[in-house]
Amino acid sequence: MPVVLTFVALFTLIPAVVMVAAGLRLRRRPAEVARVPVTAVVVHVTADRASRVTFDYPAPDGSRLRATRLCGLATIRDNGLTVYVDPTNPTDVSLGGIASASGFGGVALIGGGLLFGLFGLTQLVSIAVGAVR
Repeated sequence: MPVVLTFVALFTLIPAVVMVAAGLRLRRRPAEVARVPVTAVVVHVTADRASRVTFDYPAPDGSRLRATRLCGLATIRDNGLTVYVDPTNPTDVSLGGIASASGFGGVALIGGGLLFGLFGLTQLVSIAVGAVR
């Protein structure tokens, strides 16, 4: 029985803790610079292997800049999208939060880790109930 418990702990519970910790780290990563939210116009969205969104957004001098970014759960409303721009470097643009690939990855890691942990705990309980009988 100790061998089975070790197997369950190593292959379910430890990876679950690592996944949740990595997901929390991705979600809580601080922004390197202060960004300003601006409304961008969506030009093109692809949804093949990796979802990408191409958009035009206003620069401080009044011109329009174009960028393409990986997106997680981008919220596109009426052909518009809120993006976050570094005012000192207008070409540095981010989708921010859950819309970014890292934000979505953090949520996915947390969810996957919780499911993995739940599976591991279920296995431990069933082993413990079986050992009592």
